[in-house]
Amino acid sequence: MQQLPKRSTTSSSLRRRVTLSFVTLAVLFIGATIAILYLNFRQRVRDDFRQRLESIASLAALQQDGDALLRITSESDPLFAQIRAQNTKIKQADPDLVFVYVMVKEGENIYFLVDAGEDEGLAGFRERYEEPGETLLQNFDTLTKPISEPDFYTDDYGTFLSAYSPVYNASGRKVAVIGVDINAKTIQEQESQFLRISLIVFFVALALVSVFGWVVGGNVSGPISQLAQAANVIAAGNLQHRAGVKTGITEIEELVTDFNLLAKRNQELIQSLEERVKERTHQLEERSAQLETSLQTNQRRTDQLQAVAKIARTISSVQNLDELLPLITQTVSAEFDFYHTGIFLLDMKKEYALLKASNSPGGKQMLAREHRLRVGQVGIVGFVAGTGQPRIALDTGEDAVYFDNPDLPNTHSEMGLPLRSGNKVIGVLDIQSEETAAFDERDIELLSIVADQISIAIQNANQFQEAQSALEEARTAYRQYVQREWRTFIHEEKRLGYRYSPAGVGPLKARVRSNDIEIANATGQTRTSQTESQTQIVVPIKLRGEVVGVLNIKTDGFHPIDSDEVDVTEAVAERVALAMDNMRLLKTSQDQAARERTISAIASKIGASTNLKNVLQTAVEELGRIMPGADVTIQLGSNEQE
Repeated sequence: MQQLPKRSTTSSSLRRRVTLSFVTLAVLFIGATIAILYLNFRQRVRDDFRQRLESIASLAALQQDGDALLRITSESDPLFAQIRAQNTKIKQADPDLVFVYVMVKEGENIYFLVDAGEDEGLAGFRERYEEPGETLLQNFDTLTKPISEPDFYTDDYGTFLSAYSPVYNASGRKVAVIGVDINAKTIQEQESQFLRISLIVFFVALALVSVFGWVVGGNVSGPISQLAQAANVIAAGNLQHRAGVKTGITEIEELVTDFNLLAKRNQELIQSLEERVKERTHQLEERSAQLETSLQTNQRRTDQLQAVAKIARTISSVQNLDELLPLITQTVSAEFDFYHTGIFLLDMKKEYALLKASNSPGGKQMLAREHRLRVGQVGIVGFVAGTGQPRIALDTGEDAVYFDNPDLPNTHSEMGLPLRSGNKVIGVLDIQSEETAAFDERDIELLSIVADQISIAIQNANQFQEAQSALEEARTAYRQYVQREWRTFIHEEKRLGYRYSPAGVGPLKARVRSNDIEIANATGQTRTSQTESQTQIVVPIKLRGEVVGVLNIKTDGFHPIDSDEVDVTEAVAERVALAMDNMRLLKTSQDQAARERTISAIASKIGASTNLKNVLQTAVEELGRIMPGADVTIQLGSNEQE
């Protein structure tokens, strides 16, 4: 067994790790403690300053003369100077204060009345407070007692902690609010000082903990290092070696005893495992060979299924039979790596199988000369077409049914699969390979699925083509019907159309002819033309795709045609077509109803007659009234009965 390297630095490394772990825990504990103390101190300092500011604001508010504040008219007013001097004394009484100012609110805005102090940048009389704190904005109108900002805020004058208190006049009505500011730096300096002291304490404690951890690490790492060396000897192959550590520490000596017991059991276990490994290795080698064979089979099966899926997607993407069949032969040959793939379809009399598509060069030569095989007689294709059963030739040289085709000289295996429509054979899928015994039962199963998909695709393509033909016939019949109905309608109405000009609106007496109108009638597309003498828009009036008239707009001179004008004209033409068709249908319905009423009236009068003479007389009279000037005759019997 290979000798493992000795661990000469185990003790020092373990000692460092123990020390580092101890120091890390201490750092986390001390750091968390200092952080909590710092946060508590900072909160207490700020709370103390807020209480102090609120007290100062309250006392300052009591010293304000509310009535005098309301009488100040300008900065030159003696009252203004008096109140500013008074508030300046309040500011000077506490060195931490920066501003003492009295404010009033008018509408949604806050204005300074008196801003006390000797510093530059003081607000003037009734100067608007541009960026007041959120607390002041929300509580100005409802303020009844001193309040302070919850935290520092910044405005045009700097960053401060502020407190506010209401100012009342002699009658007890609140007339203003006084504010006092302390600079944020004053509070932050105290917080920074505490933080510096905390950091000093932290590093001193860290040094003490490091020394203590190093001592404790040495006491713990020595015995463990000896155990590690013993484990290294055993791991190197000396399974009889045992640890002999004496420390006087009960826990470590118990660990040594357990270690030696574990080493003994490992020795016994390793010997047993070596015997079992030999046995299992032989079994795994046999199983591995089986799995490798199965994996290759499954992989081939998976590849074939993926190929079938790809062929199915290819088949479903094309509906034209002339494009579909060549695409199928190319895809089948590419996915299954076949030498030749051909598709034969039976003729109308079921006498011959006609080659319709192929991928190979030889197959394309056969297509060029319209290759065909007699059903039931020639080759595997003829056999499958005649019997409807799959047929495989694993060795074409020995198969009696195989047809030796000079266009495909390299064929050594061939398989023919029937293409069915219901119970009827409609063709054959012919597959040929250059390899002998290239097909098995699984190939027949998979390629039979492909053959079924091809059969369905052929049926769908035929049905699609039939549906397209039927749809085109229906469209042609409908166009003829629409044209016939409109010709009849226009003939009956005896109107060519209407024209609007500066002279007014009147019927169109003769057809308007122009090249644009003829093109619009023929193509059904809007035409526009512009010359220096005139501008013209011709919009076809279409009813369900058929042109039944045109809407022609002409203006004298050159006029730029806007797309909105064309859109409006086309929309009007569309609604005209719908309205005219509705009118035609209404007239047709009315004519039909009139005919039905006439027939019903004649039938009622004939039904009221009591003898043959009255029946015949009533019939000719009523028909004569309907068609004035006509000679109506009813003759009984035939010439042969005379």
